[in-house]
Amino acid sequence: MGPKSLVLNHQIFFELWRDPLFWENASHWEADRELADLEVSAAEEAKSSLSIQKGDLYNAWVNQLLSNSDPEAVLQIISFIRNKRNNKSEDLVLLDKRGRPVVLSYGETK
Repeated sequence: MGPKSLVLNHQIFFELWRDPLFWENASHWEADRELADLEVSAAEEAKSSLSIQKGDLYNAWVNQLLSNSDPEAVLQIISFIRNKRNNKSEDLVLLDKRGRPVVLSYGETK
């Protein structure tokens, strides 16, 4: 993990799930949109995205991303995040169940 890393946590997924452009650009994940909308609504009502972290959908997405069983699905999320963040030079990281960082995408070094 480099000095500039973005950890994909509950807050990042909250932002993804409530962004209509994400769903338009990430067709692999579309089947989960209704569940994601429910998670977003609950988080907004609670005024905290922390509840997402304990949800089944969040954990299923994290597990799928960590397993990299569908590289195209992973790429859809990475590409969308990079585009939203103006292609910042940063690693995109997920934490595994033990809290260890797993790099999904390395940032470019300049």
